[in-house]
Amino acid sequence: MKKYYILVLSLIIFTIFSCSKEEVIEPQVVPGITVPEDFSAIRAEILADLGRNVIQPNNQNLKSSAYDLNSSAQLFTVTPNLSNLLALQEKWKIVQNQWELNCLYHLGPVKDQYLFYKIDTWPTNMTFINNTITGSDSIDNGFIESRGASSKGLPAIENIVFDLDNGNQTVLDNFNTSIDSYRRKQYLNALTINMYNQTIKIDSIWDESKGNYYSNFVLSTENKISSAFNTHMNNLIELLGYIVITKLEKPMGITSGTVTPKLAESYQSSHSFENINQNILTLKEGFNGSLNGIGIGDLLDYKNVKNGSVLLSESINQKFDSVVISMNNISSISVSDAVVNEPTQMTSLLNHFKGLYDLMRIDVADAADVIVTFSGNDGD
Repeated sequence: MKKYYILVLSLIIFTIFSCSKEEVIEPQVVPGITVPEDFSAIRAEILADLGRNVIQPNNQNLKSSAYDLNSSAQLFTVTPNLSNLLALQEKWKIVQNQWELNCLYHLGPVKDQYLFYKIDTWPTNMTFINNTITGSDSIDNGFIESRGASSKGLPAIENIVFDLDNGNQTVLDNFNTSIDSYRRKQYLNALTINMYNQTIKIDSIWDESKGNYYSNFVLSTENKISSAFNTHMNNLIELLGYIVITKLEKPMGITSGTVTPKLAESYQSSHSFENINQNILTLKEGFNGSLNGIGIGDLLDYKNVKNGSVLLSESINQKFDSVVISMNNISSISVSDAVVNEPTQMTSLLNHFKGLYDLMRIDVADAADVIVTFSGNDGD
């Protein structure tokens, strides 16, 4: 069990405990002194742990993997053979996996500068991309930077280097024998350079020797919509809602009534389930904190918040476990396959995610005194 410590603040005296999550800490209050109900000291520790031990390392890993992706793309466009294509596809998967860990932390200047949208907006506008490749505009990083989010980032790269329906040979033909092969190479290289540049910006924003958003982040504990703590809690809820509505319900045809496999995320690469697996990891970490750190669950335990007879934090982690079990019960390689071949298992997975989503947006948000700004049609 993680251990945490409450800092001594002016006008507040807490007895310092080193305790397990099974123990409930009761604040020791000097007569006449009011304990602040916003629990700002614990919130600050939670944000400090996330910033230093989760977000900053994630940013560095994303930047490193994006650099490797760009290098692999450069090699492939010089020698577009099967070996280099397979290597490039693997590099894309590594970046995509890392991105699904990073995507929870849509905060501060990163959010204000729309950097996340430049990395991951789908579906991709392949009509624009193909028209550009067959056109005459100069293709470089500046061109990509000036264009809309749906024509760049990881989904755009995926749609150029993967082809689920026609296979790798079609991809190779596009880069070797197509009349537009040279401009396709230019577009791919510009995409990976631009992608790498976005990761540099994100890392610099958080770097304490550069943008140093970290310092503002850890102090933003106020109980208001714009605070970092409130935004982080809403990001947890929003990502869960996004999984429910966009990653699961849409390809399942829950609203439309028509199963549509091609609406699955990362359709061309068949990487959709791996994306969700990574999302589960980052959601758990976003709730529990780093391995030896402090998280929202600790705040709930400090307040002795329960779901029935069980601590609410335990209920949340049990929900995470049930989601993982549901995922493991699906044998299909991708969401696009599973919605056709395993609809019952997909319905079970969806329901487990909905249970987690509802518990997070209602019970946890209320107990943590968070103002919920995400609606998402309640995931229905």
